[in-house]
Amino acid sequence: MVGLYGTLKTLLLITLYGNPIDLTRVLSLLTIGGPYFFGPAGATLIKMTDSVMSSFLYGMAGIVVWISIPLLLSIRSFRKQDL
Repeated sequence: MVGLYGTLKTLLLITLYGNPIDLTRVLSLLTIGGPYFFGPAGATLIKMTDSVMSSFLYGMAGIVVWISIPLLLSIRSFRKQDL
């Protein structure tokens, strides 16, 4: 049972970081506060990082990745084109 619970928590975090809209929602709810607002993804994130501040920093790191990778790929793509 413990192995399944760990797998489900990992899957929940993967889906959280795989969806920038959900990640932004969780970060917004973290700034508002209150444990009843977080939902399962936010609660799991807080439980795994042991604090709201750490959860917020990890979430912001995820948002930065979601912004920077497409930006870097588009810069690379436009540099190859002869405009």
